[in-house]
Amino acid sequence: WCAAFSPDGRMLATGSDDGTARVWSAASGEAVQTLRSGRQVLSVSWRGDGARLAAGCSNGRVLVWEAGGWGQAASLEAHSE
Repeated sequence: WCAAFSPDGRMLATGSDDGTARVWSAASGEAVQTLRSGRQVLSVSWRGDGARLAAGCSNGRVLVWEAGGWGQAASLEAHSE
């Protein structure tokens, strides 16, 4: 499990082993959005301005979503050696 507050403190992002990242209202405690990764979410991190949320997954992929509309902005693959 992992968690990170948005830079303005209004939202909390969490990641879990059920393959989702969730965004919560810090004020009400209610879920605002469920983002599906398909793999265990090991880490979550907000961009400094709060405009994007990134989730690091157990398969080495990093998924990035636009905050607000929650469309996926990027999917980054881990490199193999």
